[in-house]
Amino acid sequence: MLARGKPTDQLPGPGRLLNTVAAAAGWPDNDGGEFLDNYLRVTRRAKAVVQRVFGE
Repeated sequence: MLARGKPTDQLPGPGRLLNTVAAAAGWPDNDGGEFLDNYLRVTRRAKAVVQRVFGE
């Protein structure tokens, strides 16, 4: 919704739209790749915590 005005449950692939989402989330312009790397790192960590607490 941030980049296209339509609801979605996925991040866009690398490029202009990802940069737009990253900027809307407060990341510097044209830093979509770093935003995506950080997102993946945080979600992996969160998944590991959920698995450790609740089991698989």
